[in-house]
Amino acid sequence: MCYLVALGVGKTEHWNANAWYGSASKELVDTTILELEAGQTDKVIQELRTLQSKFQPTYETRARYDELVEEYVTGLGHEPTDGI
Repeated sequence: MCYLVALGVGKTEHWNANAWYGSASKELVDTTILELEAGQTDKVIQELRTLQSKFQPTYETRARYDELVEEYVTGLGHEPTDGI
């Protein structure tokens, strides 16, 4: 019984992580496209470089990915969505 509970909790956490990461990634892509279509190439590159310098992927944590994407979106003058 304990095994089944642990399995259920693990699967739920996996789905949550996928939804969380997917939402932040969608926000990143959507905002980037909007700004590039508006001709803000230099601004996008500057904010992406800032994001790149702060993002340190790790298998142990989520590396503050949602917070970094939120900073990126805000840096481009957009309001982050509730999905992050």
